[in-house]
Amino acid sequence: MFKTINPLVAPKISEQDEIQDTTVKITEFCKEPKTRKETQEFLDIQSRSYLNQKIMRPLIK
Repeated sequence: MFKTINPLVAPKISEQDEIQDTTVKITEFCKEPKTRKETQEFLDIQSRSYLNQKIMRPLIK
């Protein structure tokens, strides 16, 4: 039995998967202290509130 994979159809990445991936990036990036602005620029996140609510608060918890 063969399974065909369509390379034009990318698997959907859930918001939770994206947040977990971002968490790993931040953990590595912040081994040395960084400002909120530096972190936001590193992650290319435009919204300060998104960074705070979806990324930083869960990390702090």
